[in-house]
Amino acid sequence: SLHPGVTLDRVRETLGWEPKVASALATTPPPTAEELHLLRHDLDPKLRGIINRMGEQAQALYLAAIDAFVENDAAKAAALDDMDAYLDALQKQFIETIFESQTASTVDLQVAVQLAMVARFYERIGDHAVNIAERVRFVVTGWVPDHKKAPRPKVDISTLSLDPPAASDETAGDL
Repeated sequence: SLHPGVTLDRVRETLGWEPKVASALATTPPPTAEELHLLRHDLDPKLRGIINRMGEQAQALYLAAIDAFVENDAAKAAALDDMDAYLDALQKQFIETIFESQTASTVDLQVAVQLAMVARFYERIGDHAVNIAERVRFVVTGWVPDHKKAPRPKVDISTLSLDPPAASDETAGDL
């Protein structure tokens, strides 16, 4: 379906190639009152802080994996495992915080489930970045990962700030 205000010609122009289109192309319906409630739900600041940090960490992992790939940088690729351990710890803390919020009735159950899915997707981005990094290390050095699930270093996130780092002039335009 097309979103309101978007034409098929605009889609074709944006894509730069001819998409396959159903003979009866519908328009996306507007959100229901329940969907609007979910979209506008005020999040607990702690949940918002953790999910924001997870998004930033997932993005950092992805960018580092791409850089390692483009630069054939085995050292950069090797660093991704520790970065992913931090993302995994954030996801664990996020799920614990969702349970706390649900118990305290400060977050709707449907919102909590949706948030848990978002956290899982961020965590999977990190896992995929690690997979890219492992392939880079193999190509560059011949290193083969040991997938026997050796214990990973534990990251104590209780001592880390969940506030996003202040944007510097150098990184302000990166996003």
